[in-house]
Amino acid sequence: MGGVGLEVEVQVTHRTFSKTYFGDVLINRSGLFEFKASDAIHPRHRGQLLNYLLLPGLAHGKVINMRPGSVGHEFVNCPSRLADLKNPKVLDGRWQSHAAGASAVRDTLMPLTAGWGQAWG
Repeated sequence: MGGVGLEVEVQVTHRTFSKTYFGDVLINRSGLFEFKASDAIHPRHRGQLLNYLLLPGLAHGKVINMRPGSVGHEFVNCPSRLADLKNPKVLDGRWQSHAAGASAVRDTLMPLTAGWGQAWG
C-alpha cells in the first residue's frame, strides 16, 4: 500500500472496445501527476487528467508542464465519482420510445455507463 507508481495503467472496456491509459505518476494511490512538455497547459491536458482521476475514483491531481522557461502547474479536482456515473438517474419523461432507433440507443447507452473503467493497475 502506498509508494510511487510510474506509468500506472487503467484499462477501459465496453463490449468489444478496450483501451489502456497510462497515468504518469501515482503517489500513495491518491495523488496523480501528469507531466507535459508543451507551450502551455491547455484544456485538453486538464481534461485528460480529469478522465484519469475519474476512472479510479481519485479526487485530486496535478498537471505539470516542464517545457516553458519556468515549470508551470495546475491542480485539477474531480468532484464526480465513477460509482455515481455508473448508476445514472434516467429522466425519461419525454423519451419517445416509439421513435425509430430509440430502443437501440437506450440498449447501447445504459450498459456503456455501467462499463466505465476499472481500478488502476
